[in-house]
Amino acid sequence: MKKKHIFIGGHHNSCTTIVRKLILCKDYMEADRYPDYMGKYFHSEFFKRWHAKKDNFEFFENKVRRDTGGLEYWVIKHNHLMLMIPELKKAFPGSVFIMCIRNPIDQLRKPQMNYEWYGNARSWDPPLVEKFGLYGEWVDEGIKNADHIIRLEDLLFDTKDTIKKLYQFLKCDDRVDDDILQMILPPSSTVLDGHRPAKSTGSDPLSILKVTEAELDNYIIDSSGTILRDALKEYCIRLGYDMPEYLKRKK
Repeated sequence: MKKKHIFIGGHHNSCTTIVRKLILCKDYMEADRYPDYMGKYFHSEFFKRWHAKKDNFEFFENKVRRDTGGLEYWVIKHNHLMLMIPELKKAFPGSVFIMCIRNPIDQLRKPQMNYEWYGNARSWDPPLVEKFGLYGEWVDEGIKNADHIIRLEDLLFDTKDTIKKLYQFLKCDDRVDDDILQMILPPSSTVLDGHRPAKSTGSDPLSILKVTEAELDNYIIDSSGTILRDALKEYCIRLGYDMPEYLKRKK
């Protein structure tokens, strides 16, 4: 039987927006007019307090029920839902959660407001040692509780098979026609650069997902000299990513 109620979450720029569009192609409806559920009000009216005190989930639950009333098949997407999977599943029995991820080395290079807002960091782009707390919380909760995980790299470079697996998980029509594929290609104009067109990656489209040795050296050593290679290795292994050879041989 086709899955009826879907939540999507994940880190920023990890393909959540594209996955939402792919699901809407299969006769699912949006709960509201915002690509990210509730838009900017998600943080100000709900999530900041929920993340700090965990005492206002009922507000969110009631809003979802109002917004989805009368809809048989619906999808709600917001990156931060990844931290709320147990609560969502309890409130909406039978719902499923899709988690979107990308290579942790690439993810951790990116500045984002979550580190300051929800990770007690000093800025949007703190030293890596400060980023790991929030990153670990999100990933740990997601991989423990999600029903289906999609890697950005698989979606971009094993596109048709990855979409087909998504549709098969949802138990809906799993045909992937050209119109659906055009949502993904070319990769440089979709999700890799903050959903804005990126400059050409030349003959190797994967190069945009790679980090140079010099960049990584700058990123894995924080201001106190703490080396975080072991932690990076752990998350790469858990999420199914290979480590660069130069990282493996460093001590």
